[in-house]
Amino acid sequence: MRRRSVPAAVMLAVLGLTLLPGCGLVENAEAIFEHLERESRGALPDTQTPADVTARTDMAVGACVTEYGYDDWDTVTGFQVVDCDAEHYEELYAVVEHTAGEYPGDNRIWKTAEVECIAAFEGYVGVSYEESEYAANWIAPTDLEWRDGDRSTLCLLWDYDYRPLVGSVRGSGR
Repeated sequence: MRRRSVPAAVMLAVLGLTLLPGCGLVENAEAIFEHLERESRGALPDTQTPADVTARTDMAVGACVTEYGYDDWDTVTGFQVVDCDAEHYEELYAVVEHTAGEYPGDNRIWKTAEVECIAAFEGYVGVSYEESEYAANWIAPTDLEWRDGDRSTLCLLWDYDYRPLVGSVRGSGR
């Protein structure tokens, strides 16, 4: 999954604040760093209630997404879904169901997700992935999610230049 990371300068500044005696921010440095880290990955704000988030297992093809929700292990657990006519950044274009059995391992599940999501792209957008102005991302189940019965990979697309989307891209031919 694509991620933005906290710039090194910000991390060093926060670390420096924790080491300055009498600064008054020592107690808050960890909270500040956590906020910056969550914000940098596009995570839902701490004020979101569970009702505002659609669980990853409840996502349907065509859902338009503004932000991801994460757990303490940095695993995507849900999405903030909006009407596609509203500004959004990603759109769910396919859900790939993997066969039951043992977890195939991270490398294999990611390779399968890549192949299946790219194959489903043209059927949703109306043009091949290679010819499209959109980029793709996939979120495959982790080993723990697999053991809990989740065998679904979510295939999402977004504007290649990271411009907000307005309206669905289904059948757009772009």
